[in-house]
Amino acid sequence: MPQSSQSIPSSMTAVLQSDYGDIDVYRTGAVAVPVPGPGQVLVRVRATSLHADIWHAMRGEPRILRLMGGGFVRPNQPIPGTDLAGEVAATGPDVDVFRLGDRVFGQALGWNLWRNGGTCAEYAAVDAVRLERIPQGIGFPEAAATATSGQIVLQNLPLEPVVDGCRVLVHGAAGCVGSLAVQIAKARGAVVTAVDLPPKLDSLRAIGADQVIDGSNVDPTEGSVRYDVVFDVLGIHPLGRWRRVLEPTGHYILIGHDQYGSCRRTVLGSIPKMLSLALQAPFVSQKVLVSPPKLAEPPLKMLARWLESGAVAPQIDSVLALDQLPQAMRRLERNEVNGRIVFAP
Repeated sequence: MPQSSQSIPSSMTAVLQSDYGDIDVYRTGAVAVPVPGPGQVLVRVRATSLHADIWHAMRGEPRILRLMGGGFVRPNQPIPGTDLAGEVAATGPDVDVFRLGDRVFGQALGWNLWRNGGTCAEYAAVDAVRLERIPQGIGFPEAAATATSGQIVLQNLPLEPVVDGCRVLVHGAAGCVGSLAVQIAKARGAVVTAVDLPPKLDSLRAIGADQVIDGSNVDPTEGSVRYDVVFDVLGIHPLGRWRRVLEPTGHYILIGHDQYGSCRRTVLGSIPKMLSLALQAPFVSQKVLVSPPKLAEPPLKMLARWLESGAVAPQIDSVLALDQLPQAMRRLERNEVNGRIVFAP
């Protein structure tokens, strides 16, 4: 039987998605509080964040996501959201790593974030292995904003070449993934160049970027500086252009942002671009499509340690109520967000 506090209600407020489409597919309503299963924890959600993968799950695009667990006709999971921070309200069978009341953060989903994870609600049931304790002094919004983005960075950024003095370029650096890539690279001693739009350059300087480039006026694939690592969040330039500014044995890392539909990759998304890189990889000296790095400890433990030390501090755009998700999504689509929008259920 689950162990729980005595204050868990039978119903909760959540954002609900009935179909795929525009922001009008969202409504706020009451649903039953989930019951944690074996190996799960029920978290009283204090913060969850908005990011591009939630947009994909709202639109049902690229359409292949519907075959990857999202739901063919409508979302299998009606509650959006992937990351969260909050307090342990109950534990399911076989969970002994957390106690009631522990402050935790993490994400509800594994490798495939192109689907709803159920965190835009007052409570969420999450596998205990996907959670970590929040360090003392770190707030719920900061923890929630770090969970998904930080793990994306750590699962893609090759740590071996990111050492003292190496040169790293982050393209699309002001979003939460990009800004955490800047900070994690700096924490490992790299010299970091950050590329984004003019209104966001001051915030990139504030988080430690050694150099900033106005991506609206300067082509980052041109110039005399060579980089050991290019961490490309946006994915708008082909590999051939990036090779101009990569060291002969440098690393090119593509995250692959679909720019909220403007790239018109509505069926397969970034998958063809990834396949193209795989075909080119044997014929170039640089390393592309690098295998996930072997980490000395779980990603969330690393992120918790960096949060505690101050080496990582996610940029928070705003903290909103759950019913403001549709308006926040509009801002995200228009690229008006500087950092992460967080919701406090």
